[in-house]
This record gives sequence, C-alpha cells and structure tokens, in this order.
Amino acid sequence: MACGLRLRFTPKGTVGSAAGQRHDKLWIPSGFVTPVAPAVPSGATGGAHRVPENATRSRPLLHPAALRRLLGAKGLPMSKSLKRVRAALEAAGITPEIREPGETRTAEMAAAAVGCALDQIVKSIILQGADSGRIRLFLAAGGNRIDAARASELAGEALVRADAAAVRTATGFAIGGVAPVGHLTPSPTWADPRLMDFAQVWAAAGTPRHVFAIAPARLVALAGATVAEFTE
Repeated sequence: MACGLRLRFTPKGTVGSAAGQRHDKLWIPSGFVTPVAPAVPSGATGGAHRVPENATRSRPLLHPAALRRLLGAKGLPMSKSLKRVRAALEAAGITPEIREPGETRTAEMAAAAVGCALDQIVKSIILQGADSGRIRLFLAAGGNRIDAARASELAGEALVRADAAAVRTATGFAIGGVAPVGHLTPSPTWADPRLMDFAQVWAAAGTPRHVFAIAPARLVALAGATVAEFTE
C-alpha cells in the first residue's frame, strides 16, 4: 500500500476551516511533498506559533488542478508510458480523451470495455524484418488479421512478429499496451483502410488499461501512416 499525505485545501480568502465548510481533498503519494513538523505554541496561553528549528521544511505544494494532471483517476501517479502518449497528443494540438475502462489487452476486451464496435479498436501491431530486424508498425482494425505476404510487400522484405523485448526497445511500451503514437523510435507505419469507415476509433494509451479516442484521419496524420491494404 502506498503511503502519502491527505491534504485539505482551504478556499482562497479563508484561514482554517469553519463548521460546515467544505474543502477539496487530494491524496498525494509520498515524494510529492515533504512532511513538516507541527508548529509549537510559543507560550502556554497561545499567541504566535513557531516551527521547531529541526523541522523539515515542505516543498511548495502544487495547485489541485496541476496535481490532477499528475495523478491518475484513482489518485496514483500516471505511468511514464501514459504520460508519453498524452504528451504526443497534446503536442499535436489534440485534447486527449483518455479513459481507464479496465483490462484492454485484446481488441475484444477493449471494445467491450469502451462499448464500441470491434473494428473501432486500433491494434498497434509491431513486425520486424526477418533479416534486417527493422521495426514496422501496422495499425489494424480490431476484427482484422494481418496478411503476412501483403505486409511484407509493403515493407519490401519478409516480416516476422517482433518479440516482447524488441517491442519494448523500439516503442517503450509493453505488449498489450502499445500505443500508435509516442514511440521512442518512430517506425514506418501503415494504417488499415477499415479504420477510415468510422468517425472515431479507440487505441491503447500506453498501458493495458488505458485507451484514447481519436478521429482516424487525425491518427493517420499524427502517426505518419500510409493507408494501405495489408489484412486478410
């Protein structure tokens, strides 16, 4: 269980809290702030308070809105992979619609969790050259399967499935959470024409539990993909 501090934010212009007054509460995991020793009254009858000389000073607290961007929906720090996807989308001027609907390791699981058609799920499939080892990215509709011959023809060499280590090295993502954007190393990319039949599609957001929505045309542009037939 993660340790942390539960902070109470006092509305601007008030000091302390009055009876019946409501405040926003945010859970901050350890590491965001440093504990501070409680103030000690300077005299038995009250008056000004002083902080013990050996007390640890706190770091400046973040504004609640900034904290919510750093923390996930469940109050936990956002993963590096998820941050990278969010940053890639925001850099392209896209306001990310990222959800955590639950386990989304497969296209079927993702479609059921989001409540969309299977083909609205974007599968980010990583293949590599059988001889060269070069990585290629294929964005396929959830219900389609890659045709090895077609994919190899597009790549100009025979392709094989990349193993988990190769996927992690090239993309920075684990299998089951590979996003179509935010890769550590950009690769030649192709997109399934079937995705273009929808106004909106859903893709992994860097983890096996997060997905984001995007218009397929914008995804193709952002991924630098070429729309081409490569499925069975």
